[in-house]
Amino acid sequence: RILSQILERIEKLLVSCQNSALPSPSPTDEVASSDASNPAFSDSLSWLLKNADEMKHAADVSDLMKEIWKANADADLRYKLELGMEHLLANRIQHASTLFEEIVQIDPAYSEAWNKLSMCDFMRGNLVASMVCAKKSIALLPGHYQAINGLGLAHMESNHLSHAKAQFEHSLALDPWSPVSSRLSLVIDKLQAQNPKDDTDE
Repeated sequence: RILSQILERIEKLLVSCQNSALPSPSPTDEVASSDASNPAFSDSLSWLLKNADEMKHAADVSDLMKEIWKANADADLRYKLELGMEHLLANRIQHASTLFEEIVQIDPAYSEAWNKLSMCDFMRGNLVASMVCAKKSIALLPGHYQAINGLGLAHMESNHLSHAKAQFEHSLALDPWSPVSSRLSLVIDKLQAQNPKDDTDE
């Protein structure tokens, strides 16, 4: 299984960080319980992501975090999320959106479903709806840097440049390896090229 392979690599990373003051929980035990909200484990992963010295290491940690975000005690909802993601990748946006909407109606606390619904709205040009869903995802899981990226992109497309800048900076503080850095540079260039009074943020 992909998750097992990721766990093996994460365990090696945790061992390499023995000199850190941060406690090192057992990834296998924590993920087996699908406890995505476990503070100790989440903090450890966040620390590893911020301090990774190679892109490969950062990708390993990020992959595990994404698997945790997708976890749900309800196997049917987890299956629906996966099916919705397949529709999303195949550009069947309406099918994907319908599934994600069903999921959040059943489990409003499923942060990843809100994130995916935000993506669907963004791809259909429903920027306000995309922001609403992204904010719900972030409220449930404040460290969800992908949802923060999505919120930043929606603000960027809405020409809310200062808000976009803030979200991208927040995301990079959580994941310094994020490709959103190029978006941040573009937003900064646009802000510098215009009078601050012309910024349409509200």
